[in-house]
Amino acid sequence: MRYSGGLLGGSWLASLTADMGNGRFDGAWLVQNFEQLNPSNTLWGKLYNVYANADTEGPRFLEFERWWGGHFLMNREEIDWIVQNLFVGNRLTAGQVRSADGKTVVDLRNIRSPIVVFASWGDNITPPQQALNWIPDLYATEEELVANDQVIVYCLHPTVGHLGIFVSAGVANREHSELFCALDLIDVLPPGLYEAKIEDIAPGTPHRDLIEGRYLVRFERRKIADILALDDGREDERAFEVVRRVADVNQHLYDTFASPVVRAASTEVTAEAARAAHASRLERSLATDANPWMQWIRAMRRWFASTVSPSLRTTRS
Repeated sequence: MRYSGGLLGGSWLASLTADMGNGRFDGAWLVQNFEQLNPSNTLWGKLYNVYANADTEGPRFLEFERWWGGHFLMNREEIDWIVQNLFVGNRLTAGQVRSADGKTVVDLRNIRSPIVVFASWGDNITPPQQALNWIPDLYATEEELVANDQVIVYCLHPTVGHLGIFVSAGVANREHSELFCALDLIDVLPPGLYEAKIEDIAPGTPHRDLIEGRYLVRFERRKIADILALDDGREDERAFEVVRRVADVNQHLYDTFASPVVRAASTEVTAEAARAAHASRLERSLATDANPWMQWIRAMRRWFASTVSPSLRTTRS
C-alpha cells in the first residue's frame, strides 16, 4: 500500500475521490484497498470457509460482513487531514501538526499519561516496526524518554491481523483484558520504555495463590535500540522523502487546477450513482431483488417452499 500510494502520486487521489463524491469521501475505497492486500482470502478463502462450515459459520459471516460493509462517509477536510498529515510524511511525530487556529503545536512528548501500544506481527497494515518507529522518532535514547518523565508500554502479538487487534474477541479476552487489568500497575511504573509480556501461568509458578486469572503479566525494560532492532534498517524511508515532496506538488496542482472543475461537475445525484456503482456494493446489490435478473431465484424459492420442502418433511417423518 505504501509503494502503491507513492507510485500513484500521493494524496491527491483521496481529494479527487472526495470531490467526485460531492465533498464526501466513500469509505468503501479504504475497504477495497485493505482487501486487495490479500486477494486469495477476499476472492476464495473467506467464502470457502463459509461453505466448508455451512452449519455453523453463516451467522458469524453475515454479522461480520454487515459490519465490514457498513462503509462510512467522510467529508473532504477529514480525509485530507488524515492522508496529508499522517499517511504522507507523518507530520504528527515530526511535531508539525497544529491546531485549527495555528497557535498550538501537537507534540506527543507533551502527553503525561502512560502510553500503551498494541501491535502484532500478523498485521500487514501497521506491523510492529511501523507501529513503534514513532518512539525513536521522538526520542534518540531511552535517557531522553526518562528525562521527559514519560512511560511507554508496548505489547507484541505473534499472529493476529490488523482487524483482529480491534474486533477479535479472542484477542480481547487475553491481551486487551490483561492490559486493562494492569492499568493501575502501569500508572506507577517509573518513567521509561517497557514491553508487556503476557504468559499462561505454569503449574509450578511460585505464589500461584496470589495471581488472579490464568495469565501472568510482567513489564520488562527496553531500550530504543530494541525498537530499532525490530526493523531491518530505515534506509528505505529516505526515498519516501522525495515521494512526500512530489505528493505536496501534486496536491497543490490538483487543488489549483483540477479540483474546481471536478467540484463543479459533481452533484449529489452523480455522487450517489458513483457510490452505488462501487464494486464493494455492486457485489451485494446485484444479488438482491433490485436486480431483474435475480427474479428467477425468488420464483424458485417460492416453488421450493411450496413443493419440495413439504415432501422432504413428509419423507423424514
